[in-house]
Amino acid sequence: MSDVWQIVALAPVAGSPRPRAFASAGGKAGVFMPKGRWDRFRSILRASAGNSIPARWDATKAMSVDITIMVKPPKRFTSAEHTQHCTRKPDIDNTVKLILDSLTDICWVDDTQVTRLSASRVWGNNCQTDDRTVVVIRYA
Repeated sequence: MSDVWQIVALAPVAGSPRPRAFASAGGKAGVFMPKGRWDRFRSILRASAGNSIPARWDATKAMSVDITIMVKPPKRFTSAEHTQHCTRKPDIDNTVKLILDSLTDICWVDDTQVTRLSASRVWGNNCQTDDRTVVVIRYA
């Protein structure tokens, strides 16, 4: 039985959506979840995970998750900038929430099973054509 699962998703990185409020001309108010690029990111991540399920993976165990987000560098990216931390939007905590929620029912039954989490966002290399998210899951 495999105890390590690596998922690689090639998609623009997105953060978890937040509910938005609205008020109509008639005075009624409500809340909605906006559509956005996180829908594409979520579907690519889920498809990548679904296509790489290890044999006899036990989705009921406690998990340890390492997430590395490699952001495509700008065209005019110098080697001096390459050593700097990637501080672009979206916030890393919102991206991690989206990743954990997206992998529910594929990698684990509920994301409360994640007992250890490590996340980093780094600049990718100049040959990278898109953002890349690597998720490594181990039994805790």
